[in-house]
Amino acid sequence: MDNREYMALQGRIAALEAQVEFLYQHLNLTFTPAQAFSDPRMAKIYDLVVQGKMLDAIQAHRQTFNSSLADAKAAVENLRGQVK
Repeated sequence: MDNREYMALQGRIAALEAQVEFLYQHLNLTFTPAQAFSDPRMAKIYDLVVQGKMLDAIQAHRQTFNSSLADAKAAVENLRGQVK
């Protein structure tokens, strides 16, 4: 992907985000990031990350998904990157 294609994708994403924000405001809805997960188990792990309980989140991921330590850590780090 060249820089021009990348910039075009960024523009499309920004437009979609603006449209979604407009719809939420127009419909008087509130969105919480944990709602983005179709699997409620991931929402629980996300909530632990939001609370700053990284070790608990990694442990919960390992127990919930029977994942390795490396995979759980990577997944939790990815979630932490989504927390603002």
